[in-house]
Amino acid sequence: MVDDEFLERLGIEKGTRKLVNHEERGRVLRAMDGCSYKAAAGGSLSNSLVALARLGGQPIGGPPLNVAMAGSVGSDPLGGFYRTKLRRANVNFLSEAVKDGTTGTVIVLTTPDAQRTMLAYQGTSSRIDYDPCLASIISKTNILVVEGYLFELPDTIKTITKACELARRSGVIVAVTASDVSCIERHYDNFWEIIENYADIVFTNSDEARALCHFSSEESPITSTRYLSHFIPLVSVTDGPRGSYIGVKGEAVCIPPYSPCVPVDTCGAGDAYASGILYGILRGLSDVKGMGTLAARVASVVVGQQGTRLRVQDAVRLAESFSLHTDANPRFLHLGTMNLRLSLGLNPYLYPPAHLSAACFRAYCYYAHLKFKKSNVSCCSIIPKTFEDFSTSSCYNAIENFKYDTNTMEMSFELYNDLICTFCKEGDVDDAMNVVSEMEALGFRPNSVTYSCLVTSLASHGRTCEAEAIFQEMLQIGFKPRRKLCNLLLSSFLRKGLLGLAYQLLLQMDYFNLKKNRETYEILLDYYVSAGRLEDTWSVIAMMKREGFRLDSFVCSKVIGLYRDNGMWNKALGIVREMREIGLVPDKRIYNSIIDTLGKFGELGEALEGLCKQTVKVLKLMEAEGIEPNLIMLNVLINAFAIAQRHLEALSVYQHIKESGISPDVVTFTTLMKAFIRSKKFDKVPLIYKEMESAGCTPDRKARELLQTALMVIEKPQI
Repeated sequence: MVDDEFLERLGIEKGTRKLVNHEERGRVLRAMDGCSYKAAAGGSLSNSLVALARLGGQPIGGPPLNVAMAGSVGSDPLGGFYRTKLRRANVNFLSEAVKDGTTGTVIVLTTPDAQRTMLAYQGTSSRIDYDPCLASIISKTNILVVEGYLFELPDTIKTITKACELARRSGVIVAVTASDVSCIERHYDNFWEIIENYADIVFTNSDEARALCHFSSEESPITSTRYLSHFIPLVSVTDGPRGSYIGVKGEAVCIPPYSPCVPVDTCGAGDAYASGILYGILRGLSDVKGMGTLAARVASVVVGQQGTRLRVQDAVRLAESFSLHTDANPRFLHLGTMNLRLSLGLNPYLYPPAHLSAACFRAYCYYAHLKFKKSNVSCCSIIPKTFEDFSTSSCYNAIENFKYDTNTMEMSFELYNDLICTFCKEGDVDDAMNVVSEMEALGFRPNSVTYSCLVTSLASHGRTCEAEAIFQEMLQIGFKPRRKLCNLLLSSFLRKGLLGLAYQLLLQMDYFNLKKNRETYEILLDYYVSAGRLEDTWSVIAMMKREGFRLDSFVCSKVIGLYRDNGMWNKALGIVREMREIGLVPDKRIYNSIIDTLGKFGELGEALEGLCKQTVKVLKLMEAEGIEPNLIMLNVLINAFAIAQRHLEALSVYQHIKESGISPDVVTFTTLMKAFIRSKKFDKVPLIYKEMESAGCTPDRKARELLQTALMVIEKPQI
């Protein structure tokens, strides 16, 4: 436990998670001398697994659960401590220790208001490789949980993908924890790659859910939950003291907080909640409300204590209470994952072979679910022995049996919409349109989500006019479009040069009170810059300023690019100054673009002296921002001095390259040779050529020609 003053003294922002190196960790640990602290085998995933093992450690409501974890720890004392602690908590640690490795640590600093600040040192966990020996274990498990923090590690997406592919082929449920907002923002595409293709369950808090949806902080957690549940079978979203939400099939079930308690330490609350969900699934609970209530109870117990781990006595008490009040069917306690898959419309037994359309298989699962509910027979008896003869036609025939049953009419409507969305997601747009025709023939109309999926899929496949027609049909029915959908269409129209449709869409956005967001303006800006329309570009920037959108590096870089392409390098530098005035730090890419422009225009012989001064000015701006120029920039600067016939300045840049530890390349040496030739210092050219060879650079044709030119002048007889 530390106070706010301790964090301020060390320059640490309260409530954040930060990666630190070995030296920074040592500095914090030294500052903690005299403070009370506790060492634990922690980590988000291990917290959840320990709680799960303790909840399922006794044969209460079913056989004891076997829980295991794979990860990376060193062979140092901390690694031994970590493995021992997990084993004592009945969590088997599967991975071998990394020889001579240093185990990663997280320092959790908790303030009196129960806010925690985490400083993570990765150590051996900075890389996770796929261990083939885990394959047999994954294929036999019920649930595979992937921790979101793993996305921070280099190349780990390959390891995660391999594990998830194996799990999916084996019929194993895949759960993913979102872990942290900044982690999602840095690895957004990787998160969605795994979530869309493999995840059955996703655990998030409200901020993380908004980050996954690209929603603003004003959007409610229930909106994020509903949105995510269109892509993920089961979504768990916690919202602190306000409770939580569980999303299934586009609907969100509100779970109120369990007997609000005074929080002692919020660290580990989400981990405990996740363990409750996992426990309910493995004990055969298919009631979402009951599952969420159990998870909320587990989380409230952990929040009300110091430390992140669920205590054994509390776990036993919670498990006993669950077994007394659960409405789970005892026949399915040993088939928890299978029961969940049926209730969520997932494959309950085997993963379908590659030739079977996912949309068709989802339809069959709905059919199986209906039969399961009507006859209350074991789900195993419905699943075919093999999928080899299972065709698309048999899938639709199975659905046909229930299509006209009034008791399942609502389910049929859901099924059609779900089929269309699944076809769109897989890129089968024509199949989706065929299902729409069949649906309308029966008197059904797609819902707003289905219309959005159709428009998105058509636009993404370049079928812009069809997308526009579906969009107009959607508006005529009375569905209000989402801003994200309008932005997608706007981008598609401008990409195709359909300016009339783009203008009409902007008017429709105004009609529906859909305010243009940053993405809308950036789409317009991108088009105007690409078209070289300078006045329209400035008009969009003026509108952004009026709407209160602060210019960012993206906008500024677009304008700089437009000036660059028109040779207006003075104005490009003006934008850099404007960025500094509003507190934006230009990145290396922007500076590189300007310096490259100066070099190119210098080769045309325009304002050579002025170009040289401007290039130096850019480098000074970079130095003020703490941005180190790379070799390409420095080579351009040597070229600018060469054009201006200032060989001494070119030589000083070359010396700076060597002193900075940067290895000069062939371009560096040939440009320097050119500088000396232009300054008529021919005798120095052979020396530079020899130095190039000594540095291990193979001279190219340009270098050999420059050397030949210099030697001809040197050897020419003086008259």
